[in-house]
Amino acid sequence: MSVQRRTGRPYRALATALAVACGVAACSPIPQESAVERGPALDEAHRQEISVEVEPPAPDATAEELVAGFLRTGLDPEDNFRVGREYLTEGASASWQPDERVLVHDERVSPGITEVAGGKVRVNLTVMGSVDASGVLTEAAPETREDLTFEVERVDDQWRISGLPNDIGVFLTQADFQRLYRPVDVHWGSPVSEELVPQTRWLRDGEGLASALGRTQVEQVPEYLEGAMHTGMPSGTRLEAAAVPVVDGIASIRLSEAMNEADGNRRNLAWAQFAATMRQLAGVEAVSLEAGGRPLSAASSAVGERLAYPQGAGYSVVSVDVPLVLLHQRQRLVAADPSSAELASAPQPSALDVPPLPASWERMAVAADFRTVGAVDGRQLGVWRDGRGTTHTVDGRLSAPSIDPLGFLWTTQRTDDGSEVLVLDAAGSSSGLRAQASPEVLEVPWLEDRAITQVRISPDGARALVLLREGGRDQVAIAGVVRGADGEPTSLAEPRAMVPAATAVRDLAWIDESSVAVLGEPADDGQQEVWRADVGGWTESQGHVDNAVAIAGYPDEREDGILITTDGGRVLTKAGATWFVATAASDVIVPGR
Repeated sequence: MSVQRRTGRPYRALATALAVACGVAACSPIPQESAVERGPALDEAHRQEISVEVEPPAPDATAEELVAGFLRTGLDPEDNFRVGREYLTEGASASWQPDERVLVHDERVSPGITEVAGGKVRVNLTVMGSVDASGVLTEAAPETREDLTFEVERVDDQWRISGLPNDIGVFLTQADFQRLYRPVDVHWGSPVSEELVPQTRWLRDGEGLASALGRTQVEQVPEYLEGAMHTGMPSGTRLEAAAVPVVDGIASIRLSEAMNEADGNRRNLAWAQFAATMRQLAGVEAVSLEAGGRPLSAASSAVGERLAYPQGAGYSVVSVDVPLVLLHQRQRLVAADPSSAELASAPQPSALDVPPLPASWERMAVAADFRTVGAVDGRQLGVWRDGRGTTHTVDGRLSAPSIDPLGFLWTTQRTDDGSEVLVLDAAGSSSGLRAQASPEVLEVPWLEDRAITQVRISPDGARALVLLREGGRDQVAIAGVVRGADGEPTSLAEPRAMVPAATAVRDLAWIDESSVAVLGEPADDGQQEVWRADVGGWTESQGHVDNAVAIAGYPDEREDGILITTDGGRVLTKAGATWFVATAASDVIVPGR
């Protein structure tokens, strides 16, 4: 099943200053002090005083009633979950870590609670996902059931829980979770640009949100982004105080002495990270940083005692703007306006120079500056740079290409021996791969029995959306792009799975810097499901289509920015819950993907 999409997205108004250039018009320099109007902070639109009372154990409650009551105590965190601890023995209370893992279950399916022999109570839940202590959401596959065992014993002639399931903190229904938790972004630095890439975390709303967000940002880069992104905080850096006070609009971040080990550039990044992250909160207008009890200096002269915008430290939050898409029509690439329901014509980019391409070139990619075009036709890979073309023949059938911001073209080839990721320096931007006149196989050491059958690079170039194949099933995942000193890709970090409902996938695409679209394979009735998912968030079904062969995505305020191409050359777009034919084309290309 799919779950309701969250009602608000993390504040990213700062990011609009760095909208991706479309090639039609030039961008202005980024100011050190942003003049962008600040949108509503993430909890200004939703924030309300949430008062939840849960009942302590009822006198003479049965073991089953006791456990049922305990499942509700995650609603009330007051006094370190004081009421929840009343359900536990002294020993169980001492070992219980409520923040260790939040288990989110489906309120539409009542938990099965059964007392079994040996002083145990078994609980069966329909699990929708879980959130770890760092706020990372892991979505469960549809209709996932989980059996949990509680140990109970008599204390003063009353049942109490003496043993909890491993690695479980609190339990919340999905509706309660959406009400009590907020999606927020932490930010990591790109190693190839002065951009901050957001990563969504889910933290409990309320008075402790600023402190929780500060603790989360001071953590190191997660495993699936290792080598692809970096942080300004050296390993071992922590918050000196448990709380992050906010006084007169200034969030004060007090870091440990380890922060002073960072050089000036890393300090710039740390300032930018905290400015971008903490300004999501209502009432926070700037940040101040200390390390070891002293103000933290930085290389940027714009950073003083406080910083209001990450631009002052030389960084901007990555953002994506797609003013036009390209339609492959009658052997030509034709510009179209994605904001138009009919995909009306748009001004043709002057930098786009490519000869007529027959429809046999079935999938294409175009660089964000329009100077590079890649296309596949079976085992043929065509690359055109400023109008000059080269064709490469490979051993296996190629998947749809993707061009990253540094000009590297990515694809996969499928052979009798499996599938390989291929990379070509199509823009001649790297000394590492430029000497090779043909695509090179990218080494991915963690694959083992899996194969990467499709790859799409994020607009920021730091992450890869990949389709893994193992045991006859597909799995959508995100992996960091590890690059060398010249920016050439050298590997992919260990992936993190997402969109667990999609186990048979026809195509996939980035929508913007934080969401993706996935097209399923036909079911027995011929229908294909379409999903939209936030990276680090929930998946939502977008309904069903048929005869679809490809999917493309672009940012849209109504969150309808998905285009489907059918095998009959129709392009479908979505308005609300309805899919309809917008135009005709054999392929839809979003530049910079």
